[in-house]
Amino acid sequence: MQKAILSAIISVPLALSGFGAAPSEDEPLRTPPAPARQESALVRAVREIVTPERVALIAERSAWLDQLAQCESSGNPSAVNPSDVDGTPSYGLLQFKPQTFLMYKERYGITGELMDPQAQRAIVWRMFDDPLVVWEREFPACVRKIGPPPKHTQHLLVFDNAQRLVTQLDSLGEM
Repeated sequence: MQKAILSAIISVPLALSGFGAAPSEDEPLRTPPAPARQESALVRAVREIVTPERVALIAERSAWLDQLAQCESSGNPSAVNPSDVDGTPSYGLLQFKPQTFLMYKERYGITGELMDPQAQRAIVWRMFDDPLVVWEREFPACVRKIGPPPKHTQHLLVFDNAQRLVTQLDSLGEM
């Protein structure tokens, strides 16, 4: 009797879904086939943006920026140099002079104050792609020590991790 009730309960949704009639008492229950999954819009967008070159360049620039901060202020966002190369004080994680910070802040539309390490980092991220920036003039001692920032890259190792991320996002379905 319980099998008959269970069979009746299952048969209505299955019949409405077009999957077929309810199984007989001797036939095992079947699950409907999974619909073909299409790649989500998010995963497609990530695949377009996450190229091997972009991922590697971002990683290299991030590492270079960390080296620059270490060179300029020993990584101390509260550092103050009362007399920089030209006698003007410089401030913060990346040792910006007030007038230089203000110029780049306005040029790039960055918010934040001179001593804000995130604002200073945001400025340098924008400087990376600014053809007017002369790195040897902006950070002379440190560029001599660590070299200029990476412009392009041949390294693709970082891309392996990005590819795994895309695969994981894809397996989760629509985000």
